[in-house]
Amino acid sequence: MLHFAVPAAVIIPLATWIPWHLGSRSTLAHPVLVVPACLTIGALTIALLPEAGTVLGERPEGSTAAIAIWYAGIVAIGMAARALAAQRRAWRAFAFSAVMAFALLEVAIAAYLTITFSRNDAPFHEAFLWYPVGLVGMDGTSKLAGMLLHDTLKTLPQTLTVLTLFTLAWQIASTRRPQSTPPLPLTEHDEQAEHSSRAT
Repeated sequence: MLHFAVPAAVIIPLATWIPWHLGSRSTLAHPVLVVPACLTIGALTIALLPEAGTVLGERPEGSTAAIAIWYAGIVAIGMAARALAAQRRAWRAFAFSAVMAFALLEVAIAAYLTITFSRNDAPFHEAFLWYPVGLVGMDGTSKLAGMLLHDTLKTLPQTLTVLTLFTLAWQIASTRRPQSTPPLPLTEHDEQAEHSSRAT
């Protein structure tokens, strides 16, 4: 557990503070779509690299499917959360995002393992354990096809977790940012008053 806790103590605060800082100041259009899209492109690029791509999982087809599912899910979560926030239900939007993000990570990791292993090698009744076990990398907790679970997943659970924190922090920060009100158009009376003031 120590090898997981020490990096997490550094990475998790950074993965939330940096996007919060950027999102609260950014004027990026459609962050719900753009931010996860950029992260997805980066993750897919790494996953598809020969040999080096195994850092996100032993099987590139499984990594690609998991990352694609993550993108679709995190966009849907972001859009639903923004709709709740627009109705002044900030806490409900936050709770919804947290619960659905955990469920999304479970589904993405389950997709990786069901694509790359047979049902006998990856019994589905253990699926709810695959993400948390792969995340913390506990030796001997679960084996698939004679391999330790975290040996085949590599850093995929940790990577998707960090991307999720980054995306949600940015989206929440951009939602909470005060929106500037555009100036009202001048009426005919205002224009005449402005002309008369300039003439004097």
